[in-house]
Amino acid sequence: MQTNDQKFYEGTNGIAVLLIHGITSGAAQMIPMAKFLNDYGYSVWSVNLAGHGTYGGFAAYNL
Repeated sequence: MQTNDQKFYEGTNGIAVLLIHGITSGAAQMIPMAKFLNDYGYSVWSVNLAGHGTYGGFAAYNL
């Protein structure tokens, strides 16, 4: 079972991608896409929006 934790994958090509899930899902459902993009060198951050898993307020995003 996958948890709905936010994921970050460090890339190598200097380009970053932010994955934002749909209304009925969370960050865990974005893992396959994140890994696919990371395989091509992209840094990928998959986040949880409020009410979708492990959201801890804006402090959790280090804004």
